[in-house]
Amino acid sequence: VLRPLPAMQTPEYEAAAASLAPDVAHFADWFATATGPQRRKAAGAKRIDVAGRALGREPTWADLADPDTGQLLSVDRLRDESVDDRAVRRAKVQAAISMNRALVRRVAMFGSV
Repeated sequence: VLRPLPAMQTPEYEAAAASLAPDVAHFADWFATATGPQRRKAAGAKRIDVAGRALGREPTWADLADPDTGQLLSVDRLRDESVDDRAVRRAKVQAAISMNRALVRRVAMFGSV
């Protein structure tokens, strides 16, 4: 049975937990295998629709995420984003996804980063 480590049950950890950036690679992997209804529920139907119209295809997690925080972008930001700005942001998210995957592989191989 998995349970939180003792270090995770401290006031310091709990206070910092809210500011931790989510693992964008984990979300991207889940999003890629989720059904359409699951993706719409997780990211918001309006956000999916706005991004899909801008892209001309179904959005991926990288199309929806902020590269600095890993959080979903607002519908307004997605709507107002230029093609060039979107490409730059998406490349940053993809780089973060690749980096996180590489770090996970390294931990799996060596036990640490």
